[in-house]
Amino acid sequence: MNIRGGEFSAQLYQIDPEAVFYHQWGRIYHSFDRRLEVNDLLARGKGCVILDGSPFAFKTPYLPDEKLQQVYLGKYEALYRIVTN
Repeated sequence: MNIRGGEFSAQLYQIDPEAVFYHQWGRIYHSFDRRLEVNDLLARGKGCVILDGSPFAFKTPYLPDEKLQQVYLGKYEALYRIVTN
């Protein structure tokens, strides 16, 4: 899922195996080398997943399907929690 067609996925995974990303145009979660399901993320986060990014990235039509709770909204950064209940 990277712009180089996965060319550096193995090296990046070795640096940060816990990295997870939200691809706003594809509306999917992924690591350096594979697509991830939201249930897997919630299990890894023990029910708590925080999304960090720029505020414009969390506007429709690019929002994830999951319900989000705004945790912090700044000029250049926003934090959202995936609501689980």
